[in-house]
Amino acid sequence: MMRESSFREWFGEGGTKLQDPSAWLALTAANGHNIPYIGCTELDLTIGSVTLEKCGIVVVKDHCLPRIPGLLGMNVIRRCWKILFQDGEAQRGEHR
Repeated sequence: MMRESSFREWFGEGGTKLQDPSAWLALTAANGHNIPYIGCTELDLTIGSVTLEKCGIVVVKDHCLPRIPGLLGMNVIRRCWKILFQDGEAQRGEHR
């Protein structure tokens, strides 16, 4: 997830285009309230020395993330874990 203002600051109005996923996506918080969003896109994310291609990003209204520009979801965390730990262990011949 990314705040609307952060998305606009980093990518501008002429940058990455948002898609409208409202026909197939509804976000609900743990408290049962809907999470309002303005759209979604796919971006390449670089975390440290690892680049993850085409990560799904949902751009939410600013009040949903009042103190931070974004929040990593499990779609990104799982891929990081696999690249940093599982692939690395496989390359060294180690197994858990």
